[in-house]
Amino acid sequence: MTTAFAHAGDGAFLRSFLTQPMGFLLAIATATLFWGGLHVTATGSRVGATATRLLGPRLLILLSLLTLASWAYKFVTWPQS
Repeated sequence: MTTAFAHAGDGAFLRSFLTQPMGFLLAIATATLFWGGLHVTATGSRVGATATRLLGPRLLILLSLLTLASWAYKFVTWPQS
């Protein structure tokens, strides 16, 4: 996942996604949450309070399934020696 983060940080989004799909999604989420948090901190916006309502069991289950699917993808695409 660190390689996917590095590729996303360099702007190579396709390479990041192909390296590790969940790593790519986490990199995008991290950047989005950083800028969103900075906006909430600087302006006192209520967007943060509204966004926290999205966090719940369904989202955690979805993230868990996406993580498992991402690692299954990595297992299938790993080069055999």
